[in-house]
Amino acid sequence: MKRILLPALFFPCFVSAQYEALLADTSITWAAVFEMVLPADPLDGWKEEIREWAKMSVLKLQSNDQTLSFYEADHSFNRLLWEASSQDKWKYFADAGLTKPLTFLEILNLIGAPDTIVDVDPETFEEKIMIARDVHCCPQWYPLMKTRSILTYNNHAATFDLIPLSIAPAEEDGNVFYWMKIPEYDTTAKISFDAPEINWAVRFVTQSSSPRITDFQVIKGGETPVMERLFKRIAKDTTVAIYAYGNFERPASLDERDNIFQLHTDTILVINPETYEEESNIVPGGYRPEDVIDIQLIEEWFWDYSKQLPFVRLRSIAPRIPEKSGWKRAIFYLKTGE
Repeated sequence: MKRILLPALFFPCFVSAQYEALLADTSITWAAVFEMVLPADPLDGWKEEIREWAKMSVLKLQSNDQTLSFYEADHSFNRLLWEASSQDKWKYFADAGLTKPLTFLEILNLIGAPDTIVDVDPETFEEKIMIARDVHCCPQWYPLMKTRSILTYNNHAATFDLIPLSIAPAEEDGNVFYWMKIPEYDTTAKISFDAPEINWAVRFVTQSSSPRITDFQVIKGGETPVMERLFKRIAKDTTVAIYAYGNFERPASLDERDNIFQLHTDTILVINPETYEEESNIVPGGYRPEDVIDIQLIEEWFWDYSKQLPFVRLRSIAPRIPEKSGWKRAIFYLKTGE
């Protein structure tokens, strides 16, 4: 069943001018809001449950401390956010949709709010209520970050793009206490991690954090599913380069493209280990848009210490299908920019 979500109900975080521009932009065929969880520290890879969210590649980590301080370098993105959070350019909210404003003082109260602990006396079995304060550590030490963004699709160019909306430091269980609206910036500007003002740059390849097709809150183009649009657009157009898994050096060949987009069956001959007779197995080939369960994203995150602002760049997307083993496999990669 096809559904069209009403944008005004699901997208209060856009100011009217931006929102109207997105809807009026005829180059944007489809757009949807989604949330995901990412690791915050590229050097904190010893916890398997942290790494399962996304793989991380360090592009640049640079400390600006020129003193002889005796401290262990902290390269978490949440630390950068926390150090910049008191500046006026950042706005705070209690929700990801950015409808409930908070002051920075209210954030401090949320983090250090008293917590009620109920304990049972082992001798009398009476309940004792204790009040604990400062039960939450500073957000700069949270291992995860939660993001809310818009994924857009341009059918003419067959490209995707990303508009970051808000971000929140998240505890190990994914719990957040507040959200920060990401200040607007020129998404067309060329950003290089070689620039001297960039002191933190990481590439994420989403794993379990990859947004599921069913979780997208579609705000434009909901009359046709995005994978249906994409498959129809690029199946026969070889000028749109796609890349097979594990081979990013050259675009997929014609045969590889046919194996992806042409539905067919292959007959494979196998030897029965008991009778030693040849048996034929029919193996289906090709993929349908409805086979796609989620979209793996390759994103690059930068931190500009001179502006005290983050920048996000989407490099590639990959539709993924589920396998019998429980793993998810990318069927091809589509670059979104250089």
